[in-house]
Amino acid sequence: MYHRSDWILRQIEDAIALAIQFAFKSGAPVEEVVEQVFDAQTGDLLYTLREMLKKSEFSDAENLVFEHLRPGNLPALALALWFYDQLKSLTEDELARGDFSREEITQGLDDVCTMYGIPQ
Repeated sequence: MYHRSDWILRQIEDAIALAIQFAFKSGAPVEEVVEQVFDAQTGDLLYTLREMLKKSEFSDAENLVFEHLRPGNLPALALALWFYDQLKSLTEDELARGDFSREEITQGLDDVCTMYGIPQ
Protein backbone atom coordinates (compact mmCIF):
# COMPACT_ATOMS: atom_id res chain seq x y z
CA MET A 1 0.00 0.00 0.00
CA TYR A 2 1.26 3.48 -0.89
CA HIS A 3 1.16 5.94 2.00
CA ARG A 4 1.36 9.72 2.09
CA SER A 5 4.63 9.42 4.01
CA ASP A 6 6.09 7.36 1.13
CA TRP A 7 5.17 10.13 -1.30
CA ILE A 8 6.72 12.79 0.96
CA LEU A 9 9.86 10.68 1.35
CA ARG A 10 10.18 10.42 -2.43
CA GLN A 11 9.73 14.19 -2.78
CA ILE A 12 12.52 14.77 -0.26
CA GLU A 13 14.84 12.35 -2.09
CA ASP A 14 14.10 14.02 -5.42
CA ALA A 15 14.67 17.52 -4.01
CA ILE A 16 18.05 16.54 -2.57
CA ALA A 17 19.14 14.89 -5.82
CA LEU A 18 18.02 17.92 -7.86
CA ALA A 19 19.82 20.35 -5.56
CA ILE A 20 23.05 18.34 -5.80
CA GLN A 21 22.77 18.17 -9.58
CA PHE A 22 22.05 21.89 -9.89
CA ALA A 23 24.54 23.30 -7.38
CA PHE A 24 27.39 20.83 -7.69
CA LYS A 25 26.89 19.49 -11.23
CA SER A 26 27.07 16.01 -9.78
CA GLY A 27 24.89 12.97 -9.51
CA ALA A 28 26.93 11.72 -6.56
CA PRO A 29 25.36 10.81 -3.23
CA VAL A 30 25.22 13.66 -0.74
CA GLU A 31 27.94 12.08 1.44
CA GLU A 32 30.41 12.25 -1.46
CA VAL A 33 29.51 15.87 -2.16
CA VAL A 34 30.13 16.80 1.50
CA GLU A 35 33.56 15.13 1.31
CA GLN A 36 34.40 17.02 -1.90
CA VAL A 37 33.69 20.44 -0.40
CA PHE A 38 34.93 19.62 3.10
CA ASP A 39 36.80 22.31 5.02
CA ALA A 40 37.60 23.01 8.69
CA GLN A 41 34.39 24.94 9.32
CA THR A 42 32.32 22.27 7.61
CA GLY A 43 34.01 19.57 9.68
CA ASP A 44 33.19 21.26 12.97
CA LEU A 45 29.61 21.86 11.92
CA LEU A 46 29.24 18.30 10.66
CA TYR A 47 30.41 16.94 14.01
CA THR A 48 28.01 19.20 15.91
CA LEU A 49 25.09 18.27 13.68
CA ARG A 50 25.79 14.56 14.10
CA GLU A 51 25.72 14.97 17.87
CA MET A 52 22.48 16.95 17.74
CA LEU A 53 20.87 14.33 15.51
CA LYS A 54 21.84 11.61 18.00
CA LYS A 55 20.04 13.59 20.71
CA SER A 56 16.96 14.20 18.51
CA GLU A 57 17.58 17.96 18.63
CA PHE A 58 16.26 18.40 15.11
CA SER A 59 14.85 21.93 15.35
CA ASP A 60 17.99 23.29 17.00
CA ALA A 61 20.13 21.51 14.42
CA GLU A 62 18.06 22.97 11.60
CA ASN A 63 18.48 26.44 13.10
CA LEU A 64 22.24 25.88 13.22
CA VAL A 65 22.25 24.84 9.56
CA PHE A 66 20.40 28.01 8.57
CA GLU A 67 22.80 30.19 10.58
CA HIS A 68 25.59 29.04 8.25
CA LEU A 69 23.75 29.23 4.94
CA ARG A 70 24.75 32.07 2.62
CA PRO A 71 24.27 32.17 -1.14
CA GLY A 72 27.52 31.01 -2.68
CA ASN A 73 28.64 29.08 0.42
CA LEU A 74 28.69 25.63 -1.17
CA PRO A 75 30.13 23.75 1.82
CA ALA A 76 27.18 24.97 3.92
CA LEU A 77 24.77 23.98 1.15
CA ALA A 78 26.28 20.50 1.01
CA LEU A 79 25.88 20.18 4.78
CA ALA A 80 22.27 21.35 4.62
CA LEU A 81 21.52 18.70 2.01
CA TRP A 82 23.33 16.10 4.12
CA PHE A 83 21.30 17.17 7.16
CA TYR A 84 17.97 16.75 5.40
CA ASP A 85 19.14 13.47 3.93
CA GLN A 86 19.84 12.24 7.46
CA LEU A 87 16.42 13.36 8.66
CA LYS A 88 14.79 11.68 5.69
CA SER A 89 16.18 8.33 6.77
CA LEU A 90 14.54 8.51 10.21
CA THR A 91 11.25 6.80 11.00
CA GLU A 92 8.10 8.73 11.84
CA ASP A 93 8.57 7.75 15.51
CA GLU A 94 12.17 8.97 15.55
CA LEU A 95 11.14 12.28 14.02
CA ALA A 96 8.28 12.61 16.51
CA ARG A 97 10.73 12.14 19.43
CA GLY A 98 12.46 15.25 18.19
CA ASP A 99 9.14 17.03 17.55
CA PHE A 100 9.79 17.09 13.80
CA SER A 101 7.88 15.92 10.73
CA ARG A 102 8.46 15.02 7.10
CA GLU A 103 6.57 18.17 6.15
CA GLU A 104 9.16 20.22 8.05
CA ILE A 105 11.92 18.44 6.14
CA THR A 106 10.21 19.34 2.87
CA GLN A 107 9.74 22.96 3.96
CA GLY A 108 13.36 23.27 5.07
CA LEU A 109 14.61 21.88 1.77
CA ASP A 110 12.36 24.29 -0.12
CA ASP A 111 13.79 27.18 1.89
CA VAL A 112 17.38 26.07 1.21
CA CYS A 113 16.70 25.69 -2.51
CA THR A 114 15.10 29.14 -2.66
CA MET A 115 18.06 30.70 -0.84
CA TYR A 116 20.51 29.19 -3.34
CA GLY A 117 18.37 29.77 -6.44
CA ILE A 118 17.88 26.06 -7.04
CA PRO A 119 14.74 25.39 -9.08
CA GLN A 120 12.22 23.10 -7.48
